[in-house]
Amino acid sequence: MPVGTARTCMNGLNALSGVGLLTVPYALSEGGWVSLALLAAVAAACWYTGILLCRCMDADDAIRTYPDIGERAFGRTGRLVVSAFTYVELYLVATGFLILEGDNLDKLFPGARVTLGTVSLAGKRLFVVLVALVVAPTTWLRSLGVLAYVSATGVFASVVIVLSVLWAAAVDGVGFSGRGTTTPLRIAGLPTALGLYIFCYGGHPMFPTLYASMKRKSQFPKMLVICFLLCTLNYGAMAVLGYLMYGDGVLSQVTLNLPSARLSSKVAIYTTLLNPVTKYALVVTPIAAAVEERIRGAAGKGARAVSVAVRTLLVLSTVAVALALPFFADLMALVGSMLNVAVCMLLPCACYVRIFGAPSMSSVEAVAIGGILVLGSLVAVTGTYYSLMKIIHELVRMAIGGAAPPHPPRGGGGGSPEDSSTARRPDFEQPLLQAHAAVPARGKQEPVERDHEAQCSPEADGDGATFVRTCFNGLNALSGERWAAVDSGGWLSLVLLLAVAMVCCYTGLLLRRCMAASPAVRGYPDIGALAFGAKGRLAVSAFLYAELYLVAIGFLILEGDNLDKLFPGTSLAVGGLVVSGKQLFVVVVAVVILPTTWLRSLAVLAYVSASGVLASVVVVFCVLWAAVFDGVGFHGKGRMLNVSGLPTALGLYTFCYCGHAIFPTLCNSMQEKDKFSRVLVICFVACTVNYGSMAILGYLMYGDDVKSQVTLNLPEGKISSKLAIYTTLINPFSKYALMVTPVATAIEEKLLAGNKRSVNVLIRTLIVVSTVVIALTVPFFGHLMALVGSLLSVMASMLLPCICYLKIFGLTRCGRGETLLIAAIIVLGSLVAATGTYSSLKKIFYEF
Repeated sequence: MPVGTARTCMNGLNALSGVGLLTVPYALSEGGWVSLALLAAVAAACWYTGILLCRCMDADDAIRTYPDIGERAFGRTGRLVVSAFTYVELYLVATGFLILEGDNLDKLFPGARVTLGTVSLAGKRLFVVLVALVVAPTTWLRSLGVLAYVSATGVFASVVIVLSVLWAAAVDGVGFSGRGTTTPLRIAGLPTALGLYIFCYGGHPMFPTLYASMKRKSQFPKMLVICFLLCTLNYGAMAVLGYLMYGDGVLSQVTLNLPSARLSSKVAIYTTLLNPVTKYALVVTPIAAAVEERIRGAAGKGARAVSVAVRTLLVLSTVAVALALPFFADLMALVGSMLNVAVCMLLPCACYVRIFGAPSMSSVEAVAIGGILVLGSLVAVTGTYYSLMKIIHELVRMAIGGAAPPHPPRGGGGGSPEDSSTARRPDFEQPLLQAHAAVPARGKQEPVERDHEAQCSPEADGDGATFVRTCFNGLNALSGERWAAVDSGGWLSLVLLLAVAMVCCYTGLLLRRCMAASPAVRGYPDIGALAFGAKGRLAVSAFLYAELYLVAIGFLILEGDNLDKLFPGTSLAVGGLVVSGKQLFVVVVAVVILPTTWLRSLAVLAYVSASGVLASVVVVFCVLWAAVFDGVGFHGKGRMLNVSGLPTALGLYTFCYCGHAIFPTLCNSMQEKDKFSRVLVICFVACTVNYGSMAILGYLMYGDDVKSQVTLNLPEGKISSKLAIYTTLINPFSKYALMVTPVATAIEEKLLAGNKRSVNVLIRTLIVVSTVVIALTVPFFGHLMALVGSLLSVMASMLLPCICYLKIFGLTRCGRGETLLIAAIIVLGSLVAATGTYSSLKKIFYEF
């Protein structure tokens, strides 16, 4: 069945995305910063050879696969050569999968050991064997095919890994302290770097299949451009990120550098572990099938037994190789230098020249192909030699030094502190060698674990949050379950989204200036007190608490809507009372989260790292997946402008940017407070792009039929819908108590409850019950959020910052232009508050 361009593009991205992502920081450390240009050059060369394969297929309609191209060019010998290179490459990739699994499982479960009699297995060797036992039964399924990639999991996994590494740098305290080599170009490491870069683009065996499956084959070159461009950006980002974090101390898999026992590390490693387990059988099956065809005549009735035996022996052989050559980077460099160069560069050019002949090529094309052949041959010879020499050198070192312990001592290499201070990253696999500090230094590198713990300690954080961490906190404050309502205002209302973002960013800067007026200002209510005394504090607090209370109600409505979407038709009968649908789930969710509100240590601004940022990205990805893969498409046209819906749209847009309550806290927490303006700009630009993308995507998919939560439109029973809804459900569960706690604390202070535990529990329980009653009475998420945005968020995000700023500094200290701008914001905010509140209340009453 022909496949559309978008799906083929996703398949192409999946073919190019893989474990090579983990090795690019190591490749950059081997070749130096200038080697990034080689990454781009390799990408361009591999893209062009992909185009050549496409042209070769056009020469004969019978060509369907890469070996068919080899046969068309050089007969049976060509098919044999292409098949041999492909099978050897697949075999070594399967071996690399086992090494990768062993390394990362050893990182997750250090010190693991199993002893059976006199045989003892520990560390990565133990996990290589265990993983082989797990994947062996999957290889017995003869229906598997090497190109049967499981949708686009590799693409999503690559994004998650990059985000996890970024999280480790920005949130988990690793930072960007790795300066790297002082030499921009390291000549001796270029062959290894080139081999690893080429390994990243080893998707050519898949390209003929992708081309043959396309509906519009003329779009294949554009598809290749998109795939190579996106993958190159992803690989380049990971290379720069990992090298900035760890410098010359980066390991052959950057996940091995990540701090232990951190969520970011576990997410990255678990994601890394997923693809090899699912793809091992896909890689081994074509090799087994080729062997089975050779011995098919001798198998007779025992064909099934022979098949299982052949595949089991293949698994055992890869285990043996993985245990003998436990050097992931060097093995992948060998694969890239020897096999990928042949498959991705040399064979496409040779087959193209053979099929079409040199006279039919232009002079520019001939020069390009000649250059690729020379470059490929040079990389193949030098890269293969260097990779083999490193593997041999490493084996000799292991034989002389004996087996290393499964894990190095905490803090880096063993030995004295002096040894530790001069210890460098080994050129090969650190976990096996660093324990004895047996490798000479290439550059000073502080131990990763000790650096991380130091940066995460209270003493390290005493000077405030870094610029990057503050950006994450700001993004988290602005990100959440807030969907831009283009369906209410039409396409032109996107201009209002941009205008609201700019206005709210400016009012955030006004709050910063108000804080600079007095060192005693620590929070938003303090600004109100500075401007208008006790009454100002009371007014700001009232608006803040009312907004938090309604947001908590919105969380219950959101949970009820999405759980009802996941489990339709659910009901519960207690006596003569029947509760069903979203009402039932609102009550159930309230019962589940009630105990979390009894924890008085919770604070409204204690956001759990940057989970909201990641959740926003995942939800957008899931909605895009539903459009491209789950058959929704982009059929919603919508309206250009809906004047009657503008108040609701403005309220929802304002609600998207109601993070002003946390801005003073973010500013106070920064090490460099003068850079808070940059933080605001980055956060508002990123969130506006995210909100705009979701708004356009959802409106193109469903048009005027889009619901108040776009997840409610997604098709039922699809993995994309479930993942989007599950992700949407996470934040309300974790943030409900954070919203309710300041409201409860204020009431407790008024009632002088103090530390009376029973009174505190009673107050918080009554607050939860009241939110449940309102959520059941006003079960309209979109209208409620529009009301919050129109009435309360407009006050907190627009009116109060402007009014407080004018009161504190006076008109005389404000320029004419600034005064006019502030006045315009006050007029606009008042208009939005009045019309939006009226429109939202009217719609809520209409629903009744």
